[in-house]
Amino acid sequence: MPYYVLERSGEELYAMNLTLTEDEARRYGREETTVMVTAVFLWSDAQQLENFRQFISLAQGDPNSPFRRLIQDMWTRKVTVLELAAEQLGHRLRWHPRAGFVAINPGPEQTLQKIDDFVAELG
Repeated sequence: MPYYVLERSGEELYAMNLTLTEDEARRYGREETTVMVTAVFLWSDAQQLENFRQFISLAQGDPNSPFRRLIQDMWTRKVTVLELAAEQLGHRLRWHPRAGFVAINPGPEQTLQKIDDFVAELG
């Protein structure tokens, strides 16, 4: 099963600061109601990636969009899409120093999971 991630020039996986929901914060042992984490963006199939592209295209003209920089980077081809097998993805995530989480299928229905937990589930 292929997975899709974004890579910045320089072989760094695209990650973004996101806020954990209250449920996610409790699940990961945080007592605060809002916690910022850094998460690598990850899609479980090509259709989910296309859904995200459509989602952010709606925010293209919004100067306050949290995806403003990503949209610019995609237009200027500073960010490319990688298709990785589970083993390749696990290897790349283990060596990603900035992030502790993955945002699975980013967008309105995304889920956040610790990288170590996600990699363990990959097998």
